[in-house]
Amino acid sequence: KPLLNPIGTQNGTQSLSWAQQWYENVQTRFQRSKDFPPLFEKIDRYFKRYNPVEEATIEGIINLAKNSPLLHDRMPGTFLDSVKSEITGILTDIRIKHDKSDEWIIYQNEISASSKGEAGVDGKSDQKGEAPQLENFQQKIRPLSDLYAKLEGSEMTRDTVQKAWHTRGQQKMIIIASLVDKAPNLAGLSRTCEIFNLECLVVGDLRVRNQQVYKSIAVSADKWVNMKEVRPRALPDYIQKLRQQGYRILALEQAARSQKLEEFTFPEKIAVLLGKEREGVPAELLNMVDECIEIPQLGMIRSLNVHVSGSLLIWEYTRQRLLAQESVELVEATANRKRKLEQS
Repeated sequence: KPLLNPIGTQNGTQSLSWAQQWYENVQTRFQRSKDFPPLFEKIDRYFKRYNPVEEATIEGIINLAKNSPLLHDRMPGTFLDSVKSEITGILTDIRIKHDKSDEWIIYQNEISASSKGEAGVDGKSDQKGEAPQLENFQQKIRPLSDLYAKLEGSEMTRDTVQKAWHTRGQQKMIIIASLVDKAPNLAGLSRTCEIFNLECLVVGDLRVRNQQVYKSIAVSADKWVNMKEVRPRALPDYIQKLRQQGYRILALEQAARSQKLEEFTFPEKIAVLLGKEREGVPAELLNMVDECIEIPQLGMIRSLNVHVSGSLLIWEYTRQRLLAQESVELVEATANRKRKLEQS
């Protein structure tokens, strides 16, 4: 009842109830926000064209998840993934059974013609000869969807999810950032290491995670990436231990015998030493590494920010690993096809 009656009576005079005060505070906050008007316009535009009869069907739910910039992140990922998996399985069975049938060939040709713009949605020829253009929109990935599917049936808590996340396969790359002491750079590296699923990020002091500037940039990346503390004075012993464990030790530094990033072929198991802001990698540590890598530059400034440099190297390593994985899968697929041909 208090919520339905925002105007209350106090000492014989009308006064605003707590619900009305809360509502007006929220309304004022929205009106002052620069981000709210476009969001409100998007919501309003969506609901004006919303048709509950059509969108309550299975087809409508799937199309809503694919085409709605407003509700995409709100859709239950496991449900949509299950539907997609089932449909893919059914279509695969049909293709295997009817791959050479006349009906299937006609269906494939119709799909191909539609994707090339030779036919419109209603099957009639498009006057412009072009496929209809869909509105582009942001579509964020859902990294935990596969993990939740694997944990289905077990008790899911923050600890169990984080443990499962940390024990999944990781890239065998360690970033040694003990010489980096600025919180924004360490926060950016934390985020990059987490996004590309690296084995570990080494810092000089783990207490940096308590700084507000770190938290604002890392956006909880430190909760998902493995981090280890190694003080700068302990780096020689730590580097030697990594070498004994089979890691190739690299330094991201401009040096007399450094190799260009785009020309270097990364081994699978590496540890990369990053230098101190402005000063770079000290000579005593530079002589301990196996290779020095430098990033080609075209401008006047002689060096990139350490976080940016580290991120570029991490991506190049990841790109090479992805290409290597694609090559392995291609070889395996070719071998499987060869075996099937020999058996037939």
